[in-house]
Amino acid sequence: MASSIRVNYNRFISDILLRHNIAKFSALEKSTVKYMIDLFRVLLMNPSGVWKEGIGRFLLKLISAILRSSLFLGLNGSLFIVFFCRLRGLLGYFTYPTIAFLPGLLSSAIAVQFERDTRVPMLALYLTNLSLGTLFNTLVSLGITNGIPYGDVIIFCIATASLMYLYRFFIGQDKYEDNQLNVEPYNLPGFLRGFSTGFAISSLFAIFKNMKQLGRNPARVIQAIFSKKNMGLPMFLGSLVGIYKAVTSFLHWLHGKHSEWHGALAGGLCGTSLVFYRSGTIALYFILKSLEAYYKLGIDYGHLPSIKHFDIALYSLATAIVFNYAIISPQYLRGSYQRFIVQVTKDRVTIISGNMTKALQAAFAK
Repeated sequence: MASSIRVNYNRFISDILLRHNIAKFSALEKSTVKYMIDLFRVLLMNPSGVWKEGIGRFLLKLISAILRSSLFLGLNGSLFIVFFCRLRGLLGYFTYPTIAFLPGLLSSAIAVQFERDTRVPMLALYLTNLSLGTLFNTLVSLGITNGIPYGDVIIFCIATASLMYLYRFFIGQDKYEDNQLNVEPYNLPGFLRGFSTGFAISSLFAIFKNMKQLGRNPARVIQAIFSKKNMGLPMFLGSLVGIYKAVTSFLHWLHGKHSEWHGALAGGLCGTSLVFYRSGTIALYFILKSLEAYYKLGIDYGHLPSIKHFDIALYSLATAIVFNYAIISPQYLRGSYQRFIVQVTKDRVTIISGNMTKALQAAFAK
């Protein structure tokens, strides 16, 4: 069976390389630049950055950011194909790690060197979030584990409780110790600030999604803005801020002082606001941020070692897992990210994944 699998791998790889010319960096870079321009377009809607730095400097920084991120993403995708082919050439056949994981690991470790240092931790956190979510979805789909009802809300509550504990421990004592013991100023205005922010964000997204209908059918755009689905984010942010402010001020009134445990309790309760905007991605992001915060705290206190280039290693590992899913089991990968990979690589990942599936089916059929 192993020999038949190798033969099928060799056939479909040769066919792909000859007919589709996968390893062209220019095509990857062109599609990546287009995607990054679309991604950064929303920044032009933020006038504060323009007026603060001036239109010339703002546009220069924007173009520089687009080009650098495009170079990074283009290299990540093209180097993946290079290592994909080179490892097969060195071995003469494919193994499970060399199909996608090792090419993804090596290409990501090299490409991330071209990204801005300030963005690497954020990218590492995002890809770790994505890979963990995908792994969990796989376990649930295969029946290995069962999804916990409101599991995302529970995780988010734990994350917000731990983060607010740290916040009140390091900042809250000095900032709030002299506040008046009055519940009312913390309640409604806090909710309204969060709600208005969420409403502005969700409205912009609704307008962008219905841009073609804006001139022809503006009523449909207004309907999308005030739809029940679009109210999820405003209610989430409004209740997140409102519950936290209300609980902390009430506990301050009850005990006559502020405490880090007040922050933990208020953080845990305000985490329930995720019921309005259910998202495993948000829950995982915040729990990872809390782990990151406690890890840095452990380093500062000398309890944990500082690992050099840990963010690069984490990004490379997480991206390798995502690449592995994109090639071997794309059905478990989040749809939005799968579409991003397809767009960046001009559908070449789909071609490889489809031919890989055919090769495996043919091999196991024998």
